[in-house]
Amino acid sequence: MNPKATFFFVALSAPLLEKNHDPSYALFIGFLIVATGTAGWILWALVFRWQPIRSFYGRYAVILDGILSLVLAGFGFSMLYSFGRMTVENFFLTQNGGKAFFS
Repeated sequence: MNPKATFFFVALSAPLLEKNHDPSYALFIGFLIVATGTAGWILWALVFRWQPIRSFYGRYAVILDGILSLVLAGFGFSMLYSFGRMTVENFFLTQNGGKAFFS
């Protein structure tokens, strides 16, 4: 799988899996990601068969790829921030006997 797409799907699904859910919820989210990803790639391929879209992308590919890279990097940094905050909060909860450090 494309690394950018992998980071996108991880960043998109991480907030959904933060809470304590049963395993069927995680399986449902996984199925949802695979189903929407498959449908998205099929639609993407069908759209790019249209000549005006192909020529537009050919002219602006560098710009569009740069914009998409920034968006996906933003998702990745958001995921890292969420994970880091969760880790710090859990650390302080264990150090303070279960009392919340952040409000």
